Amino acid sequence: MTKRRRNKKLKRSTPDKGNNSSGNSTSDSSLFTNSTVNRKSDQNKVLSTKNTLSTFNNSSPTNSYDQINTMNQGYNQYTPIQSSTPNMAYPFTPVQQFQQYPHPFTSPPPPPTPQQLQNTCDIELMLKTLCCKVDNIEIKLNKLDSIEHRLNNFEQKFSNVDTEIITCKERISVLEHSAEFMSDIKDEHKSIKAKIQTLTKSFEVSKTTSNSVKERLAGVEAQNLSNNLLFFAIEEKIVNVEMETNGAQGNVDEGNIGEGKKNIQENCLDIILDFCEQTLKIENAKANLKLEKAYRLGKKKVGESRPRPIVVKFSKYGDREMVRKSSKRLKGSDFGISPQYPQEVLAKRKKLIPVMLEKRKEKKTAYLVGDKLFVEGVLYDE
Repeated sequence: MTKRRRNKKLKRSTPDKGNNSSGNSTSDSSLFTNSTVNRKSDQNKVLSTKNTLSTFNNSSPTNSYDQINTMNQGYNQYTPIQSSTPNMAYPFTPVQQFQQYPHPFTSPPPPPTPQQLQNTCDIELMLKTLCCKVDNIEIKLNKLDSIEHRLNNFEQKFSNVDTEIITCKERISVLEHSAEFMSDIKDEHKSIKAKIQTLTKSFEVSKTTSNSVKERLAGVEAQNLSNNLLFFAIEEKIVNVEMETNGAQGNVDEGNIGEGKKNIQENCLDIILDFCEQTLKIENAKANLKLEKAYRLGKKKVGESRPRPIVVKFSKYGDREMVRKSSKRLKGSDFGISPQYPQEVLAKRKKLIPVMLEKRKEKKTAYLVGDKLFVEGVLYDE
């Protein structure tokens, strides 16, 4: 209300300058020049007023109203100026915007009051502040643009990360399935390994048992063969006779040679007893020696001229040793007598015989006892 009263007082105190201008003796050209300058200044003020109003639109209604009243104080002081040449024709058409004023010619405004200057300074300061704020806002908006760009990059990266995470999850699920499969395989492997260990232990036990059984069998076989002797180079005597279908059976070797005929071989017991009396010079061999059985070893091969050895089992070990010791009398002949050994002992003797012969060539005493070789009375170690 105070500003309005002040404006009214200023309007009342403003003199009528239109009447004073009529008494001036300035020329028409000077008036035309002054009117042009005044028009430009008025246009500039109108533009500045519009900019100020547009700047203050966001401010509070009370401040905008007071500022507009302050700016209008200068415009209210203008009074129309009457030209000294009313019938003069101007060479130009007035601007449409300038027609809103009562008359194009006005007197210069009075000097601003201190209050107006203070208001103007406040407005300038406010405008500067607003400009600074606008600049800051622009800077922040630029930063927001860069932030938005970075956020877009982050979103793209996050989308890529999401895709990679999904891929990793799929791979992890596959690995979990494979891990489950591997765990099952591992369990099966453990069970199989335990079974293998059990089987290995049982196999070791079986192997030990088998070795012991083999040793026992070898011992039994050696014991069984301890009363046996082999006679070599005794000729085979074969007699072919015709027999009935139900031929006689005895301690002889027989073989079929045709229908109604039998290949009857010699009686090995009689041959051995005769050999002991006649060749070995054992007195009363037929009466003193007791033989359990005698037979040719192996089958007769077709075209084989060498006679098969005869296996003789004695009832007494003493009789067997007596006959074996008498074999020295066969030196220089084709006949030979040897103990019967198991297959394992024979395999070992077969390997040791070449060594024994080599040692004898070196003029060393070498001989075999069972499956062992003695050189100069010392057991030979392979």
